[in-house]
Amino acid sequence: MFRVMNDYMKEIQLQVTDEFYNTVKDFLEQEEAVASYCITVNFNRYIIDIKLKQFSVEMAREAYGRLVNRIACPYSELSVRYNEGKAVRYRYATCAENKKGFYCDIVFGPEL
Repeated sequence: MFRVMNDYMKEIQLQVTDEFYNTVKDFLEQEEAVASYCITVNFNRYIIDIKLKQFSVEMAREAYGRLVNRIACPYSELSVRYNEGKAVRYRYATCAENKKGFYCDIVFGPEL
């Protein structure tokens, strides 16, 4: 699956925009399940570290679903999920029909 994700990302013109950043930030500030978060950008890729008030794989999946419903582009999207001990990591990419899009490494973990 990681090879498929990497091939998909080769076809996307990755962008970093204030609009996308603010959409993610607004969602996380309003999401009741989120205890804290950090959004960073590295080489045109967003890294979103989210700490949940009550962490479980199921709660991470539900919060992830709500987040991507807010940020998905209408043309296409692809994601891969894997568990890392007490965290759940998603690799998520989405793009518009013009192939301009976004990549996010989204990590959910327990509140410290």
